[in-house]
Amino acid sequence: MGMFENFFLKTKAAIGVISGKTGRFIDISKLKIDIAELENRQKKNYEKIGRLYYTFKTQNKAVDENELESVVSGIDALKEKIARIHDEIDSIKNKVVCNKCKNKNEKASSYCTKCGTDLVHHDEESKKNDSSDVAKDQGIQNPSNETTNEDNYTAEKESESQVDPDIKSDIT
Repeated sequence: MGMFENFFLKTKAAIGVISGKTGRFIDISKLKIDIAELENRQKKNYEKIGRLYYTFKTQNKAVDENELESVVSGIDALKEKIARIHDEIDSIKNKVVCNKCKNKNEKASSYCTKCGTDLVHHDEESKKNDSSDVAKDQGIQNPSNETTNEDNYTAEKESESQVDPDIKSDIT
């Protein structure tokens, strides 16, 4: 009986993993459909700008600046929405985008696989910003236990000044 219970437990766990991956796949698919719809609306706005310009050039009619500004603002808003959805997809896929080269890296990566830049994870960055804001309010300069490059440089200079001059001349 123990063998059958073990089999069923493993099967149940496997089904849970598969359903989780299926759910993420469905979420990503829905988001990609949203992107396609937004890009289609964006394309229509670009076409509208083209029609406005064409009318201006062929019929010597003045371009309605308010209408043009409205269309341009609409394009900008759509671009922002598309970028947010891409960020959401990257988050679901456990990816982080390099700020320097825009390469998509695994979330667990510390450095970009393309350019080597130190990756900043948004959740970690917001935690650091939150803790540094609280620390500033309390008059603390470095709230985390992490040492900064400035801390390391200061520590090196202090240790150099504390070295016995006879030993220091042997080292250098």
